[in-house]
Amino acid sequence: MTSTNTVPTRWTASLIDTGDGSGDMMIELPDDLLAQLDLHIGDSVQVEVSEDKLKLLMRKVNTLNT
Repeated sequence: MTSTNTVPTRWTASLIDTGDGSGDMMIELPDDLLAQLDLHIGDSVQVEVSEDKLKLLMRKVNTLNT
């Protein structure tokens, strides 16, 4: 038997204050992550927090232009 264990890729992202006094933050994603997820300006992303609250799970959401 061969093992196909893989180590998940990890990225570090920065949180940036929106500067509008709301306390909201933006996340700046690294260029290599954007490329791997095929993300571009205007794309929608679904973000979920893992149950242990240690990971963000992200995926590109396909939307139809109407």
